[in-house]
Amino acid sequence: MTSHLFSPITIGGLTLANRIAVSPMCQYSAVEALERIVATCRRWHNSRLGLQFAHAGRKASVHVPWQGAKPLSATEGAWQGVAASPIAFDHDWPTPQALDAEGLARIRDAFAVAARRADRLGFDLAELQGAHGYLLHGFLSPAANRRDDRYCGSSENRMRFPLEVAAAVRAVWPSTKALGMRITGFD
Repeated sequence: MTSHLFSPITIGGLTLANRIAVSPMCQYSAVEALERIVATCRRWHNSRLGLQFAHAGRKASVHVPWQGAKPLSATEGAWQGVAASPIAFDHDWPTPQALDAEGLARIRDAFAVAARRADRLGFDLAELQGAHGYLLHGFLSPAANRRDDRYCGSSENRMRFPLEVAAAVRAVWPSTKALGMRITGFD
């Protein structure tokens, strides 16, 4: 069997020289300006650059992983998390507030604003984070989504908000650039 590892692949309007990629990773915080980083990468190589858009959802307001990834206390600056439903991520975690229509619209629009910025900075591809307990995954998961509106129940309803986010991002993300979504396969 011949490997396709080193052969080109086209995703949407973007053609990659091969199928070797570095998976998106959360950095949790950064002080470097992305414009400068993209410009530096472009100066030395023509590799395609991607960015992942995520909202922590019910996993928000916690210490970074290298400091234990446990929820922040009030004295450490904890804030009220939001999610599909008021279901804590784990037994020692705070209960998030369920998003209302205004909150859903605000977050959907923020994803689109982030996509506009990433396009302006010169990124070639984008991925929506819809796995690992983050906000969009919380809507997809029947274990984390116990709403009583049009965003809950059937898989079609649970996909509604993530698809609204994807449509908002796609509306501002050029068709010549790839857009994907990371999902959890077992939910």
